[in-house]
Amino acid sequence: MFKKLFALSFLLSISLVGLAQTQKPLSKEDSLLKVYRKIADTGDAIELKKVDTEIARLLKSSEEKDFTFAVRVAYSIKQSSLADSINKLAVQKFPTGKAALMAAYNLVIQAPQEIKAKLDAYETFLKKFPEPAEKSDIVYDYARSEIASTYAKAGDAINNALWLSKIKTQSYKGIAQASNSQMFLQKGDFATAEKLAFEGLQNSKASLENNPNPNAKGDYYYYLQNYAGLLYKIKKYDEALKYINELRSNLEGNKVNQTNEIYALILTGTGKGKEALPMLAELVKTGKGSNEVAAAIKEAYIQTNGKSDGFEKYLSSLHTDMKKSIQAKLAKELISQPAPAFSLVDLEGNKVSLAELKGKVVILDFWATWCGPCKKSFPAMQKALDKYKADPNVRFLFIDTWERIPEPKKAVQSFITENKYTFSVLLDDKNTKVVDKFGIVGIPTKFIIDGKGNIRYKLIGFEGSDEAAVEEISYMIESVRL
Repeated sequence: MFKKLFALSFLLSISLVGLAQTQKPLSKEDSLLKVYRKIADTGDAIELKKVDTEIARLLKSSEEKDFTFAVRVAYSIKQSSLADSINKLAVQKFPTGKAALMAAYNLVIQAPQEIKAKLDAYETFLKKFPEPAEKSDIVYDYARSEIASTYAKAGDAINNALWLSKIKTQSYKGIAQASNSQMFLQKGDFATAEKLAFEGLQNSKASLENNPNPNAKGDYYYYLQNYAGLLYKIKKYDEALKYINELRSNLEGNKVNQTNEIYALILTGTGKGKEALPMLAELVKTGKGSNEVAAAIKEAYIQTNGKSDGFEKYLSSLHTDMKKSIQAKLAKELISQPAPAFSLVDLEGNKVSLAELKGKVVILDFWATWCGPCKKSFPAMQKALDKYKADPNVRFLFIDTWERIPEPKKAVQSFITENKYTFSVLLDDKNTKVVDKFGIVGIPTKFIIDGKGNIRYKLIGFEGSDEAAVEEISYMIESVRL
């Protein structure tokens, strides 16, 4: 189900990063940014003018740190294009500084997803910014991780391992190993996937003692879940149970509940459906259960009752509760504010404007080809689109934005075609800047716009089952019809 949350997820959309985080006092800069975000949320023109004045003051500085803070200020008031412009100015003014280093690194990230292109970009990066012998910036590890990931995407376990071994920061090596394990899992290379996930867990654990990051223990807990989830995927249920139990024994209160989904799935795998069923049922009722939950609940029911008799009636009652839960939640999230006008070109070169859709309910979905949660939501969005495809008063528009490659149209078209989506895709870039007009700070972000051109719902992120997501979209559409 869609939820107001923006998070990275490797497996089951449950992120535990920072669970053990202790509350740190805010720095002076962080406190200011918090104030600026509130100003942006209220839209106070006078106060926003003061923020603009502060940005102008920072840009008169001869120190790069002030430009860096100006970038953060621009992002805090939801002006990503301004932030990009300030960053480019910093690159020009401080050619050997941090912004210039990151710009050179970004060329490695933006290089085509082909190993030769990545290696060439990496060598160019090193020539421009040779890596220090001591106290190397972690950005070099990020670049090496990008090479390793490119090999992982190609299914090349040998070269993937070689480049992972070049990563110097132990805690970050754990992150890269855990991430790459999922790529090999998707390719069906279970042995490599399991090995990497385990090594990532071990590196995360080993780095705890000397890791100054206050989130380090929470990160370790995340990798515990990642490894347990991977073991579940490859049907090593007993081993998975051992690691998920270790995780749950270190958590308290609601943090334990955040692991209920993977815990219940593993319990069902080990034949303990009677223990798992209440948790699975609660996930279904609240619309938070993933597609894995939908598949496992029948097995848990049979393990509990010894037979499948009565399951359909039982499941129907859970779905009824789910619909009520979704409706109650959305009723509290209804808003009404004018949608910014825009006109964009689709993949066929046709212009589409919001103004010409007056009288229709419009669903805008801002996404990018690199965005995992965006792509995870697409099967549900296709089902919702199919449900309303014969309705002339409902229009779905999928706005591709924030792409990290020079000419994204080909990659976008390829992705849509390969997955057989029937989406109407519009292309947003740094010239059109529609993403800025809507004040978006994270994707996926979806807007439901009524026939009068008013935004009635805004949703960020994705979690839960496709069924719950379709129910949620359907309710929003029906609730704002003229």
